[in-house]
Amino acid sequence: YGLGSEADDLPGYVVLTSANGTSGGASNYGPGFLPTTYGGIPFRPGADPLLYLSNPRGIDRDAQRASLDTLDRLNSLALDAVGDPEIAARIQSYEMAFRLQASAPELLDLSRESPRTLARYGIADPAAHSYARNCLLARRMLERGVRFVQLFHEAWDTHGDLVNRMRNNARDVDQASAALVADLKERGLLDDTIVVWGGEFGRTPMMQGGTDGRDHHNRCFSVWLAGGGVRAGHVHGATDDFGFNIVADGVHVHDLNATLLHLFGIDHRRPLPFVPRGGVEHQSREFEWQGGPPRARLPDRGIDHRPAAGRATVGRGQVDGDRERLEDGRRWLDDSRQALPQPNHLHEVGVAEPRHGNEAAGFILHVENVGGSGLDA
Repeated sequence: YGLGSEADDLPGYVVLTSANGTSGGASNYGPGFLPTTYGGIPFRPGADPLLYLSNPRGIDRDAQRASLDTLDRLNSLALDAVGDPEIAARIQSYEMAFRLQASAPELLDLSRESPRTLARYGIADPAAHSYARNCLLARRMLERGVRFVQLFHEAWDTHGDLVNRMRNNARDVDQASAALVADLKERGLLDDTIVVWGGEFGRTPMMQGGTDGRDHHNRCFSVWLAGGGVRAGHVHGATDDFGFNIVADGVHVHDLNATLLHLFGIDHRRPLPFVPRGGVEHQSREFEWQGGPPRARLPDRGIDHRPAAGRATVGRGQVDGDRERLEDGRRWLDDSRQALPQPNHLHEVGVAEPRHGNEAAGFILHVENVGGSGLDA
């Protein structure tokens, strides 16, 4: 959404899965408050990455084009009458599917990759579905202008049989991940490509059930980044000797996101204009997270970030007690109340002055929209 797409015949956001797919399905790669057209497009393994991508017998490309042109005119009439951005997303999805019929077969054909490249990624059978194959496909997509590629390899839920499963995961993932970074670097793509590798949480250092299981652990885990201006070889943060708690330089997920946005050239602190479902134009503010540190710092680039997410608070003040941002939040509240469909019930429910240790952390304006439309409570 922020950078646009560089490919005319491929989606701007592609999702590839291996092992057990994804828990949560499209919620992992959906568009959030943006129109559907900005959501991820999952490519399935096999000859048809998208269902019904191939034409049925008796339908050639010219007949399909004529059919889509008629459908486009009908959908455009509905879009003009209703103004629903989901209709525009549907029109674009049909057009993208038509173009994918020509571009996808060449993209997914690994027969032209050299034996050295296949061996480097650990691909024994180019047609077999695997994380390694998805890594190579990711490189091919980035070369062709796909802006964002997301790989899911769901095989880490090691509540038991940890030793064997971790060994298998390391074999399946480590070689291919390293090959992707090295391949991008050799082709001159790593300078403007960011590779992010991580999970949704860690595993406990203590045993769970049986002899070698591990439970979910939300206190600490590791993420690594490569390319796109990230300092190579830098290690940030540390845990205790057991890997149970963070003891130095913890990074909240919002600060990680802020750093990535900075590397993309997007200032997360600036208002983001968007038209949510329903067609009422709004501007986001610096929505703050309740409970985190007022400031966090990733020293490898010397960037000062604020947490920047959360749906229920807006307009936090500065650490020194300046109420300017609080009043900015109240202005946002007034503007939103007038812009939302009537009647609505958007109102201020209180102002908090949270503290971290003995220091004030500014002001948080709490708002809610009870029974109204156009904004989540």
